[in-house]
Amino acid sequence: MTAREPVTIIYMGKNENMTERTVLVKYVSPGMIRAFCLNRQKMRTFRVDRILAAVPARK
Repeated sequence: MTAREPVTIIYMGKNENMTERTVLVKYVSPGMIRAFCLNRQKMRTFRVDRILAAVPARK
């Protein structure tokens, strides 16, 4: 997996609702990931402890 490949994540939001998102990871820091969310077409910040699963996106 490279930085240019999309990743599908299962993410639990702060109100405990789970969503599936496909993202392009731009930056990783301790506890946080900054990524472009292809679902919302925006840069988003994701907390690592709320990412329940991550796999390469299907092509």
